[in-house]
Order: sequence, then C-alpha cells, then structure tokens
Amino acid sequence: MIGASPRRKEDQRLLRGGGRFLDDLTRDGLVHLGVVRSVEAHARVTKVATEAARRLPGVVLAWSAADLGAIAPDVPTAYGGAHKGRPWAQPVLARELVRYVGEPLAVVVAESLAQLADALDAVTVEYEPLPALATAEAALASPARLHEGWPDNAALVARGAVGDAERALAGAHLVVHERLRHPRLSAVPIETRGALA
Repeated sequence: MIGASPRRKEDQRLLRGGGRFLDDLTRDGLVHLGVVRSVEAHARVTKVATEAARRLPGVVLAWSAADLGAIAPDVPTAYGGAHKGRPWAQPVLARELVRYVGEPLAVVVAESLAQLADALDAVTVEYEPLPALATAEAALASPARLHEGWPDNAALVARGAVGDAERALAGAHLVVHERLRHPRLSAVPIETRGALA
C-alpha cells in the first residue's frame, strides 16, 4: 500500500444518498440512550439529580452512579489498569470525582430522540471545581492529584536507551535541540460509533 493510490470504494453510495446510518434503522419498541457528561475538567461531584428527568413524558429510566449502588462497575481497562504503572479505575458513571470534560455522569433512556434531549437537559449536576490539569507540564507541576494516593500525576514512567547517546552527541558535527508538539488527531466520521440492540 505504501506509494499506491487505491481507488476509494465507499464514496458512490454516500454521494448517491445510499448511506445507511444508525438513525435510518427503526424497530417497534425502540428506545434511545443518552449520556450526561461532565462539563468540568476536574471537579468533585456534589449532586447528580435525575428525578426531574424521570418525570418527563417518554422517559424510560434515568440513572446516576448513586442509583446503581454497589453494582456500578468500572470500565474494563487494559492490564487491569496497572500494567507497569500505578493502579487506577475508570468508573462507568463517575460518582464523586470527574477527571476530564465529557466523563459520563448519568444515563437516560427515552422513547424518542426529542424526549431524550429534553431529559438529558433536565438532569442537574453540581460541581466543586478542582484545578484543571490541561497539559502534561501542568499535571506534573500541580499539587492536585487526579488519583487518590498517587505521589504525582504520572501514571507510567518509561525509560529506554540504545547505544551511547552522550558519546554520539559529543562527536556530532551538529546538534539540534528542539521541542516539538504534535496535536491530538481524530477521525471525523459522518456518524460516530453507535449500536442498535
């Protein structure tokens, strides 16, 4: 594939309006699930109120971590969340603390997308903001900790060496020192991940 220009296969159906997306699939009794996500990058969660959402027409359920009680699981993590690093857990629904914008706090299920949108807006979340650690440098310099019991905010330290770098640099005709930043990359699909079950 390197150097090749393969012909695209997916364009014709999309250009002709023949794409098939999750919202094109309908079934009798179909309900829709939405997620209430944190608007804070780092905060204590003091309240997640789902009662108003539950009372709305067409709402099947609205749950927070408190509603799930002891059965609220953690998201399965690679290597149990502790491969060569410090142990950590990612809850399915945040309970007392959010660590990033978009962290799930509650789920709502409703009979229509319009009812779902209204119900998501009806869930009330209250926060006590904590210092946001927006960069690796800020996270390493801050006394705030994302995970309780960690001495700092480094999940994993990896070191490696091949050859004698110091000797090679000392004998080089030219040494360039530069700091390079690489942006986060993401695909931009017409439809994000979804499932019909």
